[in-house]
Amino acid sequence: MSNFAKNVPISPDKIFGEGIESQEVRLFSDFSGLGLILLYEFLVLLTFWGVLERVGEPGWKGLIPVFNIFILLKKVGRPTWWILLFFVPVINVILRLLLSRDVAAALDRTAGIVLGLLFLSSVFPSVLVVFG
Repeated sequence: MSNFAKNVPISPDKIFGEGIESQEVRLFSDFSGLGLILLYEFLVLLTFWGVLERVGEPGWKGLIPVFNIFILLKKVGRPTWWILLFFVPVINVILRLLLSRDVAAALDRTAGIVLGLLFLSSVFPSVLVVFG
C-alpha cells in the first residue's frame, strides 16, 4: 500500500454519502417524481380517450401507442402512411400541427385552439375534451 493510501482516512460517510437520512429523502423524491410522471401520463391517456370519443371512435383505441395516431389520421381524412413520417424529426412537428388543425376542424374549433394544441399540448387536448 502506498503512503498516500495510508494517510487518507476513510469514513463511512465518505463512502456512502451524507447518511441514511439523506438516502431516504432522495428515494422519496425519486418516487414522487415518478408519481408525477405517471399521473401526467394517465391524464394524457384519459385525454386521448376523450378526443377519440369526440371524433366518433371508441376511446380504448387511444390507449394503444402509434395505433391512436393512425386512427386520428384516418378520422380526419389524412393518408394513413403519414404514420411513418411521425418518426422523422422536424417533419413530425409539422404533421402534428396539421393533425391538430384537422382534429380541431373536425370538432368545429377555431385557430386559437389549434395554436393551443401545438404550443400547450399538455393542456389544450383536455380543453377539447372538457369543453368540447
